[in-house]
Amino acid sequence: MSPALRLNWRFFFASLSIWLLAIAMIKIASPAPDYSTNLPGSCPLDSQNCAGFGIWGHRTNHPEPVPYSGSIEDAISTAMDWAIKLDRATILHSNDTNIHVVDTSLLLRFDDDVFIHVECLDGTTLVHARSSSRIGVSDLNVNPNRLDTLVAHLESTKSDSRGC
Repeated sequence: MSPALRLNWRFFFASLSIWLLAIAMIKIASPAPDYSTNLPGSCPLDSQNCAGFGIWGHRTNHPEPVPYSGSIEDAISTAMDWAIKLDRATILHSNDTNIHVVDTSLLLRFDDDVFIHVECLDGTTLVHARSSSRIGVSDLNVNPNRLDTLVAHLESTKSDSRGC
């Protein structure tokens, strides 16, 4: 093997080792929160790595809850469909009114928690959502953009049932 080729392989393996070590450190530094029994708190006012609408209104184009034309069950089903279509997402927890999704970034595998809460108020099904990065100062607008896609999916999906 030529010295240049040997150097290229060393550089490749060194880079791969550093990348894997960085991913391991990120995973250790960001354990999954348990939202199976309670709702997440509000986003801090100065946060640039958290966004939400409805009860978590922060950094989104839709600060109010999103009304859904169907039942709570249909809204949860529609939100689950949206989550399943995300490229690198895992549904950690779901029940009759809540969904906790973890969406992972491609390169450094940062985990973002997406929490969706559905409720009935005065005969209207309302959807609230919060998306936040587990670590870091900024999300480079990934969380508000992710919630915009959720809103678009909710608004584009029609339900046969009316109200909650």
